[in-house]
Amino acid sequence: MKEWTREARYRVLKDPEEIRPLHARIAASDYRLRYHIQPVTGLLNDPNGFLRRNDGSWHLFYQWCPWGAVHGLKYWYHVVSDDLIIWRNRGVCLKPDTVWDNKGAYSGSALVADDGIYLFYTGNHRDENWVRTPYTCLVELMDDGGARKYEKPLFGPVPGYTEHQRDPKVEYSEQTGKYTILLGAQNAQKQGRVILFESEHLDRGWRFAGEVKVPGFEDFGDMWE
Repeated sequence: MKEWTREARYRVLKDPEEIRPLHARIAASDYRLRYHIQPVTGLLNDPNGFLRRNDGSWHLFYQWCPWGAVHGLKYWYHVVSDDLIIWRNRGVCLKPDTVWDNKGAYSGSALVADDGIYLFYTGNHRDENWVRTPYTCLVELMDDGGARKYEKPLFGPVPGYTEHQRDPKVEYSEQTGKYTILLGAQNAQKQGRVILFESEHLDRGWRFAGEVKVPGFEDFGDMWE
């Protein structure tokens, strides 16, 4: 069995041709499924941002590591369907190519606004000592399948919690006129928590609004995803 070094798992995919031989070998496998969504190569991890657009098309995104069935440098891959049966690969829509997500585009969610698709995700930043800092980031999906990243994250980590603050789930309330983001988190006592953020604008003005209280689960688990 192959031994996966950190360097191998976090190798940057610079050209699709780099994985063509691997894809050809996988496509010829007798174990390749013909119905469910599968990655072209490597690891399919968390599915994200499952939505239906106003034109009737279904969109799904998932974390993808191209090199093998291992956790490493995560991208977001995009697939589309008209009937939830036949899915078309749209390719990589989110690359970890900024300082905020230099070691991976982690999970999140999507929102349709003004017929555009906006992707909210956790940027997994690590410094030279491999110390992690999580950032909540936003991109707008473009018609050509690419994504326009906003210049800076929406917000960074909240003091009083560990490095485990990730996977933004976003929603909009017409009653309040506010956007809400929920993040899974871990407090300093290593207890699982859900923390809340609010804004009147999806792309700016986000503020920390406290924890979501779940009676009876004050000491349940060490990190909620």
